[in-house]
Amino acid sequence: MSKRQYHIFYLMMQADGIYEKSVEIHEVKRHLPIPSGSVSLYYALWPEYRRKSLFRKKPKEWKVLELQKELEKLKGRAECDYDCWEMLYSRQFQEKAWPMAAQDLPFCILQAWLYAQRPFDTLYLPEEWNQGMQDAEQLMELLIPYLPRLKQVVWTGEEGTVSESLQNYLYEEYGMILLFDRRIPDGAVVIRRAQAWKFLDATVKNGYNTLVHYGNIRRI
Repeated sequence: MSKRQYHIFYLMMQADGIYEKSVEIHEVKRHLPIPSGSVSLYYALWPEYRRKSLFRKKPKEWKVLELQKELEKLKGRAECDYDCWEMLYSRQFQEKAWPMAAQDLPFCILQAWLYAQRPFDTLYLPEEWNQGMQDAEQLMELLIPYLPRLKQVVWTGEEGTVSESLQNYLYEEYGMILLFDRRIPDGAVVIRRAQAWKFLDATVKNGYNTLVHYGNIRRI
């Protein structure tokens, strides 16, 4: 089976930064392995402010339409130069409540986070996965590479269609019984999207900070 290569462009906020003529795109040298291939991460720091103000101490904020226009240009560069067809916004972007910042976590990032948690023999599934059949299908795809070596899969939320589908799948395909337990022990591997977001953010920041000593680049 051929390995897949995913290219993700991640945009972080440069706190108190002021936009100049362009924003530089960098590549994280460390590629993230996943069962089906790997993920290449590219990133940029987007300045929090549009320009300096002539009459006020505080710089001028971005206007939404102006911001959207500039981000589209940056996205086009990432697509053309680095084959990145998906742009993600950091939590700092999302906290600014800009309209374009709300988005779902790509499945390949969730795969990369779980791959990085190895070794494990038990996985815990919290309530957030109880939203519908799309969650059930994604969970099954996420678990399949590890099921031959897993001892336990534990559901910690309310029982519903997702847990029922997963329960049937595990038993029919692997002879495994899905366990139910609200308690999550310390140190357990719990599949939470928020943890994958943190993993992505930390990976990109670590990659960025390795560039600091090469020039006049501000540490984040």
